[in-house]
Amino acid sequence: MPFIGDSSAIIAEAETYGLYYRILNGVGGFKAKSTAKNSITLGWNKGTTASGYQLQQYKGGKWVTVYTGTKATSTSCTIKSLKANTSYKFRIRAYKTYGNAKQYSSWSGTLTVKTKK
Repeated sequence: MPFIGDSSAIIAEAETYGLYYRILNGVGGFKAKSTAKNSITLGWNKGTTASGYQLQQYKGGKWVTVYTGTKATSTSCTIKSLKANTSYKFRIRAYKTYGNAKQYSSWSGTLTVKTKK
């Protein structure tokens, strides 16, 4: 265990933390695959180092998690029980699991999708 004043331990931890961020890239290809009156199917590209994905929807003035994919191979999600002819905002990020901890990528840009009439 490092002791107070052990700068080599601090540097090693900072380098390890930085490495995780370099390895875990953001999610690419985030788009609406299809829309219906009451649902939207979103898709994204599989991350090469991701363990899974976290998808959020903007609801009531704040971001709410609507899907947490626990497999890197899960690259789509259908959001149901939506209102017809309404715009919805979504964002996504990847995560990598290290033991019991998760390291998250940065959030994607906001994707706005409108349901059909």
